[in-house]
Amino acid sequence: IPKRDWSSDVCSSDLDSIRFVQGILNIEQTGFMGPKTLAAIRSKCKKDDKTFTKQILDEQIKRYKSDEQADIYGKGWTNRAELVAENID
Repeated sequence: IPKRDWSSDVCSSDLDSIRFVQGILNIEQTGFMGPKTLAAIRSKCKKDDKTFTKQILDEQIKRYKSDEQADIYGKGWTNRAELVAENID
């Protein structure tokens, strides 16, 4: 998760990044990393952390491609997320 968070935080605030992951987890999107969010992340990671990280990156890439500034910055944003995805062990 940390590599993914760094990649997302370059283009988003901490609160936006947390809301983004909360949305993927289907929990309330408060923007705060509280006990419910941490428990949901831990649960997903115990099942399969690589798949969860790839899911986050896939959603991130979709968001980048739909951004209003995708024509200008999208290729760089997408390349960075894809590089992180390629290096998930």
